[in-house]
This record gives sequence, structure tokens and C-alpha cells, in this order.
Amino acid sequence: MGVSQPASCASVESIVRGTLTENGRPAANIKVVLVNSTGHLSDPAYTDKEGLYTFHGVNHTDRYVLRAWVSAEQPPIDFPIIFTGKGAEVWPIEIRGSSPQAQNAPALSNGDVRKFVTDYWNAYEKGDLERLIASYASSVNYYNNGQRDKSFILKEKQAYLRYYAKQRSFRVTNMEVFDTLTPNRKSVRFDFDYSVAHKAEPKVKHSTEVWTLEKTGDRIEITNCKSDLAKA
Repeated sequence: MGVSQPASCASVESIVRGTLTENGRPAANIKVVLVNSTGHLSDPAYTDKEGLYTFHGVNHTDRYVLRAWVSAEQPPIDFPIIFTGKGAEVWPIEIRGSSPQAQNAPALSNGDVRKFVTDYWNAYEKGDLERLIASYASSVNYYNNGQRDKSFILKEKQAYLRYYAKQRSFRVTNMEVFDTLTPNRKSVRFDFDYSVAHKAEPKVKHSTEVWTLEKTGDRIEITNCKSDLAKA
């Protein structure tokens, strides 16, 4: 099942729209609410036949999770949401159900997730290309590029590291880890400030990202990553 994520508008209050999908198809009549940073719940919404839900009057400067009642047999699941950078649109998030193989897979702990994210950005700062590429699954829902393989990611990272060879620094804050329907998969949302330089003065920026991580054996890999920047 897949969900999507909000983006900012000119005014503080936004209309937020997103979709829920299951196996790539619209998931209709699913109850969802937005939960803000203080725990306040919005009025519920239900997905239509296209899997679309809409919330009105959302303060897009706040932080939210989307709480979805995926089935009557399960408690609601929280999904971290971020702005796409293209208006009040919500990024798609793939929500896959449980399977016997997934239930028997080694559990992914919150501590493992936090260490993975920290180690990833340390490797980026050092220019450790091999470590970066090893962090991704063979196929990744990669920012606004759709489903991509490691060769695509390798070329992008090589170009980025070459261009910003002069300076790279990253500082991760506000990391939140979320359970999913299976013990070997978690979502993580975090902020990071970064400074990069080519020839001129460093560019200093801020971003929020949401990743989906999966553990297979001893390996942890990124299977989905989204950013509140229009282009990550």
C-alpha cells in the first residue's frame, strides 16, 4: 500500500492532497487522519475510488504523520510525510503488507536505523562512494526520479562528489523512526543542514528527507527516499 506527502504553499494554511495505493493500484475507502507535532488529530478523511484523500486548512509549517487504518484487523499505521517542494502535494510512499518471509526476517531496530543514517552522511562527507552505493537496494524509488537501479545512483553520486569536491559537510537533526507492517522494514524522517562548495562561497541549505530501510540478513538498504526539495 502506498501513501503520498505534503508541500508548502504561499499561505500558511494549505490544502493537502495525496493518494494511497496497494500493489500499484488505488486503495479506496481507507480512513486517514493527519497528526501534527503536538499530537493533535485532524478530522478524518477517506480515500475515493482513485485512492485520493484531501485535508483542508493544514498549517504547512508544522510536522505531520499520516495515520492510516489499512485494515480492520490491524491497528493504524503512522507514515512520516514531508512537503514535495511543488505545492501541497504529498510524496507517494510504498506500503507493502506482511509476508511469511518478511515476518521471519531479522528485525530492524531503531538503533540500527539511527546508526545507518548517521554513517551514510559521514560517508558522504568523506566522499566514500563505495559505502554510499552499498547503502542502496538494487532498485530504489529514488527521489523525483522514479524507480532507479544502482548504476543511475552511482553516476549521480560520482558527479555530485566531483563537483563539490572542495567542501561537503552534513549535520543530521530531528531523526524520527517509524514502524511499518513488517519487522525488517522501517521508515525514518530527519532534517539535515548541509554546506557544499565548488569554486565560490559554500552553499548552505536545509532539507527534510524520508527513507524506507529494509534489513536482509546483515545488510540494511535504502529502498525508497524522498526530500522536501523539488530536486534532491
